[in-house]
Amino acid sequence: RRGVLTLLGVPSVLGSVAYLRQLGGRDDRSVPNGLEYALPSRVEWVVETGGSSPTVADGTVYVGAGRNLYAVDAASGDEQWAFETFSAIDSSPTVVDGTIYIGSGAADSTLYAVDAASGEQVWESETSDLVRSSPTVVDGTAYVGSLDNTLYAVDAETGEQVWAFDTSGEVDSSPTVVNGTVYVGSRVTTLYAVNAETGEQEWAFTEPSNEVYSSPTVVDGTVYVGSWDNTLYAVDAETGEQVWVFDTSGGVGSSP
Repeated sequence: RRGVLTLLGVPSVLGSVAYLRQLGGRDDRSVPNGLEYALPSRVEWVVETGGSSPTVADGTVYVGAGRNLYAVDAASGDEQWAFETFSAIDSSPTVVDGTIYIGSGAADSTLYAVDAASGEQVWESETSDLVRSSPTVVDGTAYVGSLDNTLYAVDAETGEQVWAFDTSGEVDSSPTVVNGTVYVGSRVTTLYAVNAETGEQEWAFTEPSNEVYSSPTVVDGTVYVGSWDNTLYAVDAETGEQVWVFDTSGGVGSSP
């Protein structure tokens, strides 16, 4: 995945090689994958990675790159620590109460909890397929989807599974938890509402005609989610009834 993003108002570049370096000046630079970019004067440092989106917490940037989760000083770009997983990281890190939650795929298919200060593993919880979904942690429980057609609820302190919900399709979407309900999309063209405590289905919205990669956003009783069927949907959060649709003229993978 290549592209340009902004960290704390400072542009960074995602390339294909996992290493850190500090740069300055306005010279044109080339990264190893051939992507060229000009460095404006406001660039303080650049992290060249190939994996997840970064998360910033308490002055530290956490980002997955290849088989490593890095902690980088947000001011200087200096590496603080690196935590190695067995497989590549596509999931983006979630930081809650001094712990980082992140998934990986391929060889191990694992949800990890890592101490944010030291980079030491706290626990790991295995699934049977890749974890591309980014975890959501609410009230002591981590919720995450997997490509094994399952939404998991895991105790955030111990890593023990609380429940597992069959989505009947691979889950790339990251869960959203609001008022005791977990909302998540799946490739079976469905948006699910699941009871956060019990793991029981509350409703399933099946109007999309293509996969739901988008992570839902819930505001004032309405769920907003995109689909690969070129549509943005608004859905009643309590009933699962469609409120309106908007034609995007292209597949929606981003979160509203």
